[in-house]
Amino acid sequence: MIELGEAFLHPLHRHVINITYRDHRPDAVEANGGTPPMYHFSAFVAQIDNDWIAVTAGHVFGDLKKAIARGAMPRDWAIDDSTVNPKPHPGTDMKVLYNIAFDPDKDVIYFDDDVKGMDYAAFKLSPLAVEAMQREGIRPIPEAIWNQTDLEDFPYWLLVGTPSEFVESANGRALAKRHATLHVVQRSGPAPGFDPTPYQRLYAEVDFDSTDHDGPFNLVGMSGGPIFGIKPSFEKIEDYRLIGVQSAQQWERVKPTGNVIAFCAAQPFIKALKQAWLNRQV
Repeated sequence: MIELGEAFLHPLHRHVINITYRDHRPDAVEANGGTPPMYHFSAFVAQIDNDWIAVTAGHVFGDLKKAIARGAMPRDWAIDDSTVNPKPHPGTDMKVLYNIAFDPDKDVIYFDDDVKGMDYAAFKLSPLAVEAMQREGIRPIPEAIWNQTDLEDFPYWLLVGTPSEFVESANGRALAKRHATLHVVQRSGPAPGFDPTPYQRLYAEVDFDSTDHDGPFNLVGMSGGPIFGIKPSFEKIEDYRLIGVQSAQQWERVKPTGNVIAFCAAQPFIKALKQAWLNRQV
């Protein structure tokens, strides 16, 4: 068993962000003591040519669209960089890197229920957001990492994200946030309980003993987090690959060996984004 400490994991954590928003629906604000409740989801940053893009799970925005239809009013979108800077900014109670002008209807490309088995979302980050993220230590996954064909040489998989139950909040303000990095063991096929999909997903068993957090814990909130592959030398992470985007889970607190995640291969989606944007520029 290796120790997944911060010094070891920093090369991976520097790519990971949280995206946050507040729900300004009046009854939600009233139920939260007069403050719009804040929601968080996991994501990561990749580079396509000169653009930085945020990538997450498509069902995040599919669920948000359904919530808006029921009256939700998401505003105050922001990027949280606490994977690399856990201490709050001076004069604040949480780590919000940059407030972003964001319209999920116009700015996001995503696949969810309309294409079963493809659970992806992405949007470009503005130059001002990129500048702020660079200053704080966030780095995009370069094409040399996400667009390789030697993934079998990186068999030790790590899922990074922020479980919702690890976000402590009061009156709509995040008081503390802890992230999780988990070893996940590749399966040859899905576990019982996963619906078959026309587009094949990947599956892995979750090894809760690989983290110092008390486990097993609910993985809700880790959707959209990246799965990285590293070589099993474990001295330091000098080379790694982006494997996938976390999509779904079967979770059973009392049976940790039964915890299985389903995720989507990252490379096909990012390559398709690159080609689509290239075609638009021609």
